[in-house]
Amino acid sequence: MTVQVVVVNASISWAVCASVYRIFDITFPAGAARHIAYLAPLVLPAVVAPLTTVPRLRLSHKLHESNEHLRREVERREALQRDLQYQATHDALTAVLNRRGFIEQATTALQHGGVLVLVDVDKFKAVNDVHGHAAGDQVLQAIARILREVGASGLTGRLGGDEFVVLLPPGDLSAAERIQTCLSGVPLALPDGRTVEVSASVGIAPVAPDATLDTALATVDAGMYERKRVGREPLTADAHRDQQQHG
Repeated sequence: MTVQVVVVNASISWAVCASVYRIFDITFPAGAARHIAYLAPLVLPAVVAPLTTVPRLRLSHKLHESNEHLRREVERREALQRDLQYQATHDALTAVLNRRGFIEQATTALQHGGVLVLVDVDKFKAVNDVHGHAAGDQVLQAIARILREVGASGLTGRLGGDEFVVLLPPGDLSAAERIQTCLSGVPLALPDGRTVEVSASVGIAPVAPDATLDTALATVDAGMYERKRVGREPLTADAHRDQQQHG
């Protein structure tokens, strides 16, 4: 690149000088003076080029390095922002949405309605007391894994403690029923070699597009705890309301 610049500059310099000599009728005596006059335009660019081109190349290289550093810094900050956003909206233990993340996403999704599934782990305190908190953590992770797999078409969140929630697309009662079936008794191997059977109480409620998340949660919560109180099969919120109206 530098050689090309020198050749181009030399050609231009010689052409300009030759034109000036001719236009102004400048002549030089024979001998060294004439050679210098006509060779100087060719030689000077070769002498000057390193003095100008090399600094430009160095500056261009530094500029490229600065741009690369800036690009990497922008990518690092964007990755950090994504990580902070994930931490703010996801539960660290189970990797599902936390309460805040679920409420944010479910509030938007509920504009189209859906099926809300509330899950409360049975006898979770006993698991912690008998087997330790590490076993309790395993139970929560197992429940979350089942909910993510069966309710893959919706949103899964941990509201806190041993309470989970899933928002499924409108009309997807089959997935809600599969969740109910899968959580009727899950054998879980513990680190100490023992096995504990995990089950959960489940409440299910279809949610109309005009319903608020708070109202939907309150409705399905009432149905789920009615089931826990009477010790029967899980009740949908609609069945719970029918039972109240007829009994």
